[in-house]
Amino acid sequence: MNFGKHGRAVLLGGLLVSTSALVFGGLLGGVATADPGTIKVGGYPADRTGNGNDPHIDTACVGLRTYGFPAGPMTAVFWTQGPTKGDSSYTVTADNATVIALDLQNWLTGLGAPASQQGFHVKINVNGKEKTFWIADPSKGCPKPAPPVTPGGVPAKCTANGQYLGDSLTADMATLPPGSGIGVLYTGTEALDSSKVQFKLDATVVGPVYLVPQADGTTQIWYMTDGAITEGTHSVTVTVTLSNGSCATKNWSVVVQSAGGAT
Repeated sequence: MNFGKHGRAVLLGGLLVSTSALVFGGLLGGVATADPGTIKVGGYPADRTGNGNDPHIDTACVGLRTYGFPAGPMTAVFWTQGPTKGDSSYTVTADNATVIALDLQNWLTGLGAPASQQGFHVKINVNGKEKTFWIADPSKGCPKPAPPVTPGGVPAKCTANGQYLGDSLTADMATLPPGSGIGVLYTGTEALDSSKVQFKLDATVVGPVYLVPQADGTTQIWYMTDGAITEGTHSVTVTVTLSNGSCATKNWSVVVQSAGGAT
């Protein structure tokens, strides 16, 4: 079972970042509505439409759909359920949205081998609404963008802090808590292809990456860290490649620190 075969692909309409966390907002979908105050889960990105529920998800990239929740922040809490060993939880803060991709790879792989052949048994609670489901392969998280290449397939040569990339949306050496968003502003005139946007954290390609068009023609490029990110200084590199093969990259650093730490 998946989210269903009907409906259009969803469009990301907005992401907001605060001093404490990145929250999602304005994600629109052309699917049939469900009863108010309900949630659905399924694999991501394959199951991004419809309003069905999937109790068996292949990977640790979980798509969360919400229906009828009031605007504003909500909290998604995951717990392990028997026969999965341990009493572990993982929390994500997000704004009311139609669909959100949540990567549980780091959390689940840190728990060790699953006790069941079906994988990990997990429950999610969003504002009091709960679903329980299985994740078959926790080693596979959300899809990572492919390295940028020129149209001929040759790795692109990029201009550091080039003309297509503006200010980072989290200032250089900004202090952020785990789970915060990290972003940069794309100022080019050509529309971005998300498959040609690469986001690196400490030289490792990460994702998913979210593109948020702005009213002034610029586009915000966001990556949301998870709660498992280590404290300390992290390097960030964003690379964009356009259809003509031109490329630009931007580098900066952020400091991750838990709540209550020195700023």
